[in-house]
Amino acid sequence: LGVDELHFYDVYTPLLPGVDKHIPYEQAKQTVYDALAPLGEDYRAILKEGFDHRWIDVYQNQGKRSGAYSAGAAVHPYVLLNYTGTLDSQFTLAHEMGHALHSYLSNKHQNPIDADYVIFVGGLNKSAHQDCEDSDRAGLELPYDQDRLIEALAAVNDYRAKEGEALYKDVTSRVRNILDLENQVEGFEKERIDAVREKLMKNLEALQQKVDPSRFEQEMIFYLEKLDINEEKVRLRQHCKYFMDTIDGEEYPGRKLGFIIQEMGREINTTGSKANHSGIQKLVVRMKDELEKIREQSMNIL
Repeated sequence: LGVDELHFYDVYTPLLPGVDKHIPYEQAKQTVYDALAPLGEDYRAILKEGFDHRWIDVYQNQGKRSGAYSAGAAVHPYVLLNYTGTLDSQFTLAHEMGHALHSYLSNKHQNPIDADYVIFVGGLNKSAHQDCEDSDRAGLELPYDQDRLIEALAAVNDYRAKEGEALYKDVTSRVRNILDLENQVEGFEKERIDAVREKLMKNLEALQQKVDPSRFEQEMIFYLEKLDINEEKVRLRQHCKYFMDTIDGEEYPGRKLGFIIQEMGREINTTGSKANHSGIQKLVVRMKDELEKIREQSMNIL
């Protein structure tokens, strides 16, 4: 390239000067269709249905967003492309239709609650599409013999088991961290009440108003009831326990854990809104940070 320093965008520079091959969209469809022959005629019939029945918004248009993506839907998937006739556009067609057929088959064979899939699984089908197309372009036969397939699946299962152990260790440790932070809130309770009392007294003194002590205590009780966070603490502890029981006791807890995480977040947020104390607010921020990391990791749990 004749430059002193290479940047990431330099990887998109053509390897050969003056090469600008245009691939018509119909030709790209046929290439992808032919390349996927190893996956069987039933599979290719679904691919052809998508090609022939407007699953794909193909070309660039005014006001259309850039890039490409597939969105699974109950009727059929929808695919957005910005096809420009390049080899990269052809690869993108194969890539996104891999996602689309994965979603189609998942919606067809699973109930609506279980049809969604984690990000890791979502990459498998599109990778198979790209591998088929790469092999087809090179004139290679894919090695789909049974022994190697079983070996590969065993390796995937072994990897998933190790990944699952790491995920379990991470999310459960963060749940325990939330409980530890919640316990630290107790240490600020008396200080918080005294601070509220002192603030009210100063405001009354500034107004130069005499207050009946017994009536003041009554009003303090009413006021502190609005700031009471005992219920939130009890519910948060219960949600944490339910989280641990679910992840330990169910084979596929991922979706239920998502619901529990929502409830944990609700109690943490309410604690923060009622805190009225900087020390408790700091603990709430740390609890939110732990919960957000749990939420991210839970997306990879079936």
